[in-house]
Order: sequence, then C-alpha cells, then structure tokens
Amino acid sequence: MEEMGIKPNVITFGILINRLCKSRRIGAAMEVFEKMSGGVKGVSAEPDVVIYNTLIDGLCKVGRQEEGLRLMEKIIVDG
Repeated sequence: MEEMGIKPNVITFGILINRLCKSRRIGAAMEVFEKMSGGVKGVSAEPDVVIYNTLIDGLCKVGRQEEGLRLMEKIIVDG
C-alpha cells in the first residue's frame, strides 16, 4: 500500500488484525496494534471498539485471558 502512496486507515488495520487473530497469530496482531497506535513511519490511526474487541477475542481464544482483561481495562481508563 505504501509503495502506491496509499496510507492505511483504521479499516485496513482492522482487516489485518482480524485475519492475524483468526490465524492465531496474536503476537503479530499485537505488533500491528502497537504500530497503529504509535504512528510508526507517519502512519497513525486511532483504534476503535471493533479492533479492541477483535484483539480481546483473539487473546482469549489462545488462552491469554489476563492480557485480554488488561486490554479491556486500558479501554476503560483511556475512554
């Protein structure tokens, strides 16, 4: 996408995170989430409720419920 001059947005990040979670590649999904919210290489998008829900669901499905709960608490604190 970047080679074509197209900047990813919250929808494209959401699609990528969703596919990674469904493939049980939660570590990679969390890396994308970190890059997304950190604005790596000038790309920044604010995660929405769909992305948070996808990550929490993915974490729980691979047995990482504690991380899922921490992410949920982060949503509540950050508003």
